Amino acid sequence: FCQALHNRVCSLGLTSLPVQYMMNPDDFTPVSDYSAPRVVFWQRRPDQALTSARVRRIIGSDVHLHVHNAPDLAGPEQFPAHGADTVSYFDLEHNALAEALDQGNVFFCPRLAEGIGMAMIEAMARGMVIIAHDAPTQNEYVIDGVNGFLVDATKTNDPGWPLDLTRP
Repeated sequence: FCQALHNRVCSLGLTSLPVQYMMNPDDFTPVSDYSAPRVVFWQRRPDQALTSARVRRIIGSDVHLHVHNAPDLAGPEQFPAHGADTVSYFDLEHNALAEALDQGNVFFCPRLAEGIGMAMIEAMARGMVIIAHDAPTQNEYVIDGVNGFLVDATKTNDPGWPLDLTRP
């Protein structure tokens, strides 16, 4: 699912089949209101420095930020959702995240690197604008300024922040 990995494998003389995965947009209610940005961020790997506080710095204080606070390796109490306007938590049916995505129009990818990034793929199927760290595979699906924004989410004081989420 990653072109960069496919190229590396082929350069080693191995065989690889590059594939991209997409979800059927007909399975989701499409975003219809882009009048004001409503960002959804799944705080999934805050231990790897992608936290709600960092996302808030990237998107600015005037943008609504919903944090789905469901870290992979710890409970949400260990990683508070700093900077969030609203918060949801893990549930076994994944309804909380789906409901948050239904209310948002911008999705901030939850990790610095993704294998396939199913949450990102689902957000794209909904027609959400994607903000992702500029690394594979995210930068193989997101075209900066077209269907989203590619950022260096490891920087703490990027002069381009906050992002202008109103630009086309």
